[in-house]
Amino acid sequence: CNSAWARAREISTEVAVQRQRWRERLVALREENAREMHAAELVYERDVEVHSRRVHAEELLTEIEAVVEQEKEAADSLDEETTKLKKIQRHFGERDPTARAMEEAVKEQQSAHESLCRRRDALVSSIEGLSTQAAATKWEVGGAAPAR
Repeated sequence: CNSAWARAREISTEVAVQRQRWRERLVALREENAREMHAAELVYERDVEVHSRRVHAEELLTEIEAVVEQEKEAADSLDEETTKLKKIQRHFGERDPTARAMEEAVKEQQSAHESLCRRRDALVSSIEGLSTQAAATKWEVGGAAPAR
């Protein structure tokens, strides 16, 4: 009877030790998985951030193309109107009502052109800011570059 109890105690102890080892192994695996998940989340977040910046840059480039086209058209129109104004001023004089009206129109066009130039410069600055931001981004996760 004592040997049966001793054997039962021995088996019970072995089971408890085995369960403790399994528990420790599972805890270690859980911690390892948590580290891997954290690294994967960092890579994912970086990829989302890069994609977001890329989409924003594409939007800015599309907008800057439109603004540059408008600015060129405004510059050409301003040049034409300035040439017409000079001809009218030479022909009729600077005090002529037509010359004065045209001079006001040229000033408005010049103001619109300058506004487009400022908008273009602001867009270029925004794009440069995205480039600077991308260069400053840390691409490493956990001290090593992520594997792809």
